[in-house]
Amino acid sequence: MLLAQTRNHPRGRRPSTDNRSQGATRSHLRSPPTVGGEQASGQVPRGSASEAATAARSRISGRFSGQAAARVELRTCVGCGEQGEASRLVRLVLAGEGAPTEAEAEAAAAPPEAPESASKAAATVVVDAKGGRFGRGAHVHPLRACLERAQKGLSRSFRCKVTVHPAELAEAIQVAYARRIVGLLGGGVRAGLVVIGTDAVVESIRANRAMLVLVAADAAAASQRGEIAGAIGAGKALVLWDRARLAAALGRASSMAREGVAVASVLDPRLARAVRESWVAMNVTSEVGRIVEGSESA
Repeated sequence: MLLAQTRNHPRGRRPSTDNRSQGATRSHLRSPPTVGGEQASGQVPRGSASEAATAARSRISGRFSGQAAARVELRTCVGCGEQGEASRLVRLVLAGEGAPTEAEAEAAAAPPEAPESASKAAATVVVDAKGGRFGRGAHVHPLRACLERAQKGLSRSFRCKVTVHPAELAEAIQVAYARRIVGLLGGGVRAGLVVIGTDAVVESIRANRAMLVLVAADAAAASQRGEIAGAIGAGKALVLWDRARLAAALGRASSMAREGVAVASVLDPRLARAVRESWVAMNVTSEVGRIVEGSESA
């Protein structure tokens, strides 16, 4: 009987008895869609199911957390020509591009000056402390030597004549990053990510929650407390203004008008990093302010 079936089948081949080809067709019709050339779920062409699950978790964690967070953006300084982390350089944009900064808004409200002739007119730059201003940007180290050599590099980067005075640019950097710190701390207080006062700061240090401690320059007594002194020695503290100005930055100018704020701590690591980076940019361009004992250098 088998011989008869073989003779009747085209090309003399024996028909399949296990329906494997039909099963493969049905499996193909049921296979899930692919993402990036790989199956999102279902059968895996190679390896075990556990290996596929591990690979999927690795791709997801690398895409959304680990690898993305570990990436470091590099930028070239227009002054010295060396590359560095973008967070350690100051971003500059042409004045008039994107939304106006606070300094530009104040300048626009001031009485207009006599216009310069077209031959003498040159572009100027403003500091983008937040780093998200629209438009082409250039970066510079907040160092005196780089600021003094920045004009030529800015003109080349923006492809137009740019006029920059190093002293004025240094002052603009200090003002912009001081405002940046005020904004960061104000948002942190509202979100519950900043605690104020010696007792609260000491408690946050004991609980290992203090990512960064801010000490007023005229708060000698608070800086001598054991936990706060330990944070200073570990490089987790910054000297930031005096009591009155620190209180104003934290939104406590009215409630603590007489004594001010001696010390505060930042509980969120990302906020602490942003405050530290802004502090470095603000103080490197001035002769005042210093990282307290053993903190990371600029």
